[in-house]
Amino acid sequence: GIYRCDDFGADTPYLYTVNQNYNVTQYYSVEIHPFEGEQMVMGGTQDNGSQRSLEDGPSDFAQVSWADGGFSLIDNEDPSYWYTTTQYRRIIRTHDGEIDSLTNPNLTDLNTIWINPLIFDENDPQTIYQASNRGIWRLKFARTASPSQWVKCTRNYGSVTALASSKSEAHLLMMGRAGTATPYKIENAHITDENYTPKSMDIRAQLPAGAYLNCIYIDPADANHVLLVYTNYGIESVFESKDALGSDPTWTSVEGNLPDIPIRWASLHPVNKEVCYVATELGMYYTDKLDGNNTQWVKTNTALPNMRMDMIIHRQSDGVFAIGSHGRGIFEGRPMSNSNDLEWIERGPKNIGGRTRTLLLDPNQEGKVWAGSVRGGLWVVDDVD
Repeated sequence: GIYRCDDFGADTPYLYTVNQNYNVTQYYSVEIHPFEGEQMVMGGTQDNGSQRSLEDGPSDFAQVSWADGGFSLIDNEDPSYWYTTTQYRRIIRTHDGEIDSLTNPNLTDLNTIWINPLIFDENDPQTIYQASNRGIWRLKFARTASPSQWVKCTRNYGSVTALASSKSEAHLLMMGRAGTATPYKIENAHITDENYTPKSMDIRAQLPAGAYLNCIYIDPADANHVLLVYTNYGIESVFESKDALGSDPTWTSVEGNLPDIPIRWASLHPVNKEVCYVATELGMYYTDKLDGNNTQWVKTNTALPNMRMDMIIHRQSDGVFAIGSHGRGIFEGRPMSNSNDLEWIERGPKNIGGRTRTLLLDPNQEGKVWAGSVRGGLWVVDDVD
């Protein structure tokens, strides 16, 4: 962000922030409080740790953990427990303001991708799964567990890029790995061991070879209904299956009229499972009906910037969505009564400056400063005091 100093010649100059309302924070992930009506949002950011807000609308955020923030989790039964991550493998548990480490001692930073997947078991928030290139790891009783209790639940199976848990089919995980577009399933993940081999879900090689599988979305009501999101140029990026758990699943492209840009995340409508929302390199899109190659997508960017969106999630209790943008902070999407479009509300952070590339003191007006952020656009303040 941006700081000012009025006594730079002093032995100990005092630097203070002038970031208020300068919302250019780059979110890799987003999480939302699980209970209806609650305002808490959280996410991991580039260079600015993991940040959270408890207030409605644009607000100040507080830092939960440090470094580059990765995936964030809020316990959906006891939201006083939060789990945040840094780049690579580190995991931090927060409870009533007290923090401790849950970092898996069996892994090194070389064993994970930069922003490494960490998820809850959808039926048991006390069980957490972590991705790595040394298999999937499981931690039970997460509220009280120690780092030594991580257990390996698959064999080494390449670098894992995506990880998802099923709500309707207990203890079912799905994963993607680098170098192949194929999704894999892990059945009975709560009891598997280090010898378990994940099972391919693309027997006939229907999916784009070599594409980067960034997101797997499992319909909470039907584990056979799955969306895959690939983050590449020059390929079809969004696929749907309605028989994903079968012996020979069918995958159908639903990219339709989406532009040839990386798609990063997907979420179905909380009630109407033909309606889908996707986070892309150029903002948010939605469709009223997933219909194979005939799928028609439209932008849902009212009050949103046309820029990179990394993740979209929703909570089932009231249908509220949250997105993490990579350069303009977090936005909340609220259902509209007469449309599948969403009403977007900026959440901030107002006080975390985010990554700034250049500053210019305007030569024509004292106190006027221009700021160019890395991804969040060009900003100006008329009186930097």
